[in-house]
Amino acid sequence: MDLMLGMKRLEGFSVLTLMQQHSDLVVQGRQKLYSYVEQGKVRPRITHTFTLEEIAEAHRQLESRSIVGKIVLRP
Repeated sequence: MDLMLGMKRLEGFSVLTLMQQHSDLVVQGRQKLYSYVEQGKVRPRITHTFTLEEIAEAHRQLESRSIVGKIVLRP
């Protein structure tokens, strides 16, 4: 009700639909993102590192949604 009274709205979109209908935009966006990563403008936030032997724990952490950031698996 607060959304309607405040003249606010909530929108979403389907990435799958975007990829199907506008694949050229997705490719352009991906190339731009990779360029930013290469230039150091965007850096992933790596918060946890696991070995392959710890992969079950890494999976539990992902399922529990307790990790903010990225997980890295190391051999």
